[in-house]
Amino acid sequence: MGWRPPIQPQAASYGPSLQLFFALLAVGASVAWPLLRLSGPPLPPIRQSLFDAAVIATMVQLILWPARLLSLWSVERAALLDLACIAVLATTMSLLACCMASTQAWQRAAWMLLFVVIALLPADWVSMRTQSAFPAPAIANASLVYAIAQSDPSRPSDELRQATRDGLVGASLLTAAALAIGTLRRLQHRNSTSQAVCASEKVV
Repeated sequence: MGWRPPIQPQAASYGPSLQLFFALLAVGASVAWPLLRLSGPPLPPIRQSLFDAAVIATMVQLILWPARLLSLWSVERAALLDLACIAVLATTMSLLACCMASTQAWQRAAWMLLFVVIALLPADWVSMRTQSAFPAPAIANASLVYAIAQSDPSRPSDELRQATRDGLVGASLLTAAALAIGTLRRLQHRNSTSQAVCASEKVV
């Protein structure tokens, strides 16, 4: 856990490692997951991205809540961290649903570059928050998860709770947009298929 004392592990000594671990987990969900899917063959975008997100979210639950035994996190901080991870997963899922069916290599490379940029940007750069107290869309990424996972037994700050709420709003909007795009693509594919069938029947 490090080179500094104490030799016997304590909750405070686990804190920085847990913070870094969950930040890397968010980076993996934002970069490694899209890299895996965009490097392979085209797949059903909505169904596959939903399945992947459900599997990763389940693994996050199995890791996050037992981690409270090694940390000084309160229940509120752990719940906030859970919501931030879910916002990151939902954001990645919605963007993957828009690009997973692409067959052009340059399009997949451009989308992958976008995933990397979003994962590494500071949280303040991907937020539309103003002085208003109402929720504003934001893109949740690893920097938000890193800030929430700090080794601090106190109550999470209002800024972190607000940023997490904004991330959930942004993830919800992206998910709704991805579902709408997927529905339109399916309708277009169905219409083109029916037109092709009608054309072949006319020829016959």
